[in-house]
Amino acid sequence: MSITRQAGRWVFPHRDGTVVRELDPPTPGDLARKLITDSRIFPPHGGEGFTLDACVTALFHTAA
Repeated sequence: MSITRQAGRWVFPHRDGTVVRELDPPTPGDLARKLITDSRIFPPHGGEGFTLDACVTALFHTAA
């Protein structure tokens, strides 16, 4: 597997040769609705999840 740059963009192939498809970034409105309606945020590949409050609090403590 190798990562290449083609036409000014990075290309990430899977082991079978198919290319990882680029997703459109969410709009600010999509993100705001998700934060309002979801009480916990879960990583896309598993994990325990976290609240937005816990995340922001950790970032402020780290910066202090």
